[in-house]
Amino acid sequence: MEQMLTTGGGWQDQIGGLIGGVKYIETQPGLKPQPLIYQLDPYLFEDPQASSCFTLFYTGITRLAKNILQEIVDQVNGMEPAYLFTIRGLKSLVQKGREAISLRSIPQLADVMNRSWRADQLIHPGTTNDEIEAMLDDLKGLYAGMKFLGAGGGGYAIFVSESPTQASTLRQRLREEHENDRARIVEISLNRKGLLVSVS
Repeated sequence: MEQMLTTGGGWQDQIGGLIGGVKYIETQPGLKPQPLIYQLDPYLFEDPQASSCFTLFYTGITRLAKNILQEIVDQVNGMEPAYLFTIRGLKSLVQKGREAISLRSIPQLADVMNRSWRADQLIHPGTTNDEIEAMLDDLKGLYAGMKFLGAGGGGYAIFVSESPTQASTLRQRLREEHENDRARIVEISLNRKGLLVSVS
């Protein structure tokens, strides 16, 4: 459907929606991926103390992700060494993220999120902009890790704070300084079942 609508993108987001739980996904190169889906420990996202450290914020900033994605694909196809080095680094971050979740370690997961966000900016400068940087500068000290979801450049940002108290202060600052008729805090909950289709 995405290809028909010319928005580009891959298959990983669709698997994320189809299959419930916290997932680690592996596949081999090819036109028809045959993914292996590993279910990970959901503790960080279900335990009340741990899950209250996470904040999901919709920035209200819209952008066409397909433009960013197309430029990234062009760079990969161009086989630029520095670019491919950064892309390969993301693979090791995925392993570290899996380990952090398995160890139930918010500090380790925060570190992975920060490193992933820095790598995203190296891969494409459009993942951030002046508006995003101003918001992050204002929120400094209220979270341990963050990253923008999807192609970045706007959309959703996820933050993880060191404690529920710090997260509460972060959410208060977001409400007071950054919410508007478009931007808002979004409630987070883990979907255990995945996509459900009903016919009536």
